[in-house]
Amino acid sequence: MPVLAAPPARRRAWDDERLLAACRKGDQEAWAALVDQYRNLVYSIPIKMGLQEQAPDIFQAVFLELLTGLPDIREPQALAKWLIQVCYHKCLRCRVLEQRQLPLGEEIETQACPLWKRC
Repeated sequence: MPVLAAPPARRRAWDDERLLAACRKGDQEAWAALVDQYRNLVYSIPIKMGLQEQAPDIFQAVFLELLTGLPDIREPQALAKWLIQVCYHKCLRCRVLEQRQLPLGEEIETQACPLWKRC
């Protein structure tokens, strides 16, 4: 006699408006669905910009900004565009910060003027 398995758990179909409304109310399933729905989009941007090593940190920063900014999002249908813009700007910021860092072993020039004075 064949063994009957339980049907696989099905996620609810969410549109962005319902997702955001549920996330604002603290629905963890909705948050997981939101992250899952936009995971590839957000993660692909730093990869395409050559920031493979920083991609996980950028991904996390984008979704943290989304979480803290949930009440401020007025157009749920523009969520993908918002995520792309935020991710792109975080990638640019990451590049700027990388350019400012000195490789190990390089000396920093000392200034004749202290940093707290205007010379």
